[in-house]
Amino acid sequence: VSQIMRGRMLRRAIACRSMQNSSGAALHSVVSEELLVSQAQGVLNLTMNRPKQRNALSSSLMEALSASLLDAKTLNTVRVVIIRGAGPAFSAGHDLAELRAASHDEAALRAIFSRCSGLMQTIRDNPVPTIAAVSGAAHAAGCALAASCDLVVADEVRASFALPGLRIGVFCHTPAVEVVRALGGGAAGGGG
Repeated sequence: VSQIMRGRMLRRAIACRSMQNSSGAALHSVVSEELLVSQAQGVLNLTMNRPKQRNALSSSLMEALSASLLDAKTLNTVRVVIIRGAGPAFSAGHDLAELRAASHDEAALRAIFSRCSGLMQTIRDNPVPTIAAVSGAAHAAGCALAASCDLVVADEVRASFALPGLRIGVFCHTPAVEVVRALGGGAAGGGG
């Protein structure tokens, strides 16, 4: 797995160095209290800023992350993206309050899960290497977010990774897809 990840990082780093930005595009200012964006010395820092909600992935936070990642690939000044969470968690997963509010609206639920899958795909397709800096819980869709990144740097003491929906009899397949892609079926408990 580590050789696969290193190869993927190398391909992305080469693609990132070869990007040309003839349009002079600038990073869109994401006006969102939920996502703090800063850039210095080639590093784009994206900090999920919902500490009271343990950085739960609301639709607006997923949209802001996606927009910032799309901007990153157009800027020749961005060499790496680091995604982190403010407060005690990286991300606890989907915003359960938002899911409960949409629970009787199939189209709304599909839109939320589609937005989440789209975010993970945006990370995977981005030529700019993306690092998840995990200090605290990366659970459910938060675990998938970390697994979508090229590299995960985890605090040895505070970081935890889990797909806890199984404990309450609910399972969303979206996080499992990213975890299996990152680890392979055998390491993720898939037996192969």
